[in-house]
Amino acid sequence: MTVQHLCRLMLPLLIGLWGAGPSTAQGVFPGQNWQEAAPDSQGVDAARLKAAVDYMDANFGEQGARELAIVRNGYLIWKGPNCDAYHNIWSSTKNYTSTLLGVLVSDGKCRLDDPAAITGSTAFLSGSARPSELTRER
Repeated sequence: MTVQHLCRLMLPLLIGLWGAGPSTAQGVFPGQNWQEAAPDSQGVDAARLKAAVDYMDANFGEQGARELAIVRNGYLIWKGPNCDAYHNIWSSTKNYTSTLLGVLVSDGKCRLDDPAAITGSTAFLSGSARPSELTRER
């Protein structure tokens, strides 16, 4: 993996963390589509966000920020024109799954021994699957 590829993976996460912090806004989980909101309405400085996206466009090759989507407090605050593109990212999903699961556990929204049905979609899981099983290599 090149530095450029690593930056492509990490910059959206860092942008999300950059604006993270305590928030009184009520999050909304999407039905068919994410609800959209202005960055400022979700506690993100729109000018700094634009500067970060412009940097990506200038430095991250042909795609730049074209495939970037940023969600804050459950609202889509930025989306590139190709944000719905799919990529085969193989086993790197385990890193994201483990990180997000850790956040859910830390926030008290689930426990590692809860049935997966409590934490979200079970479309690809058996009814007995546990979140802790999602982070194990098979």
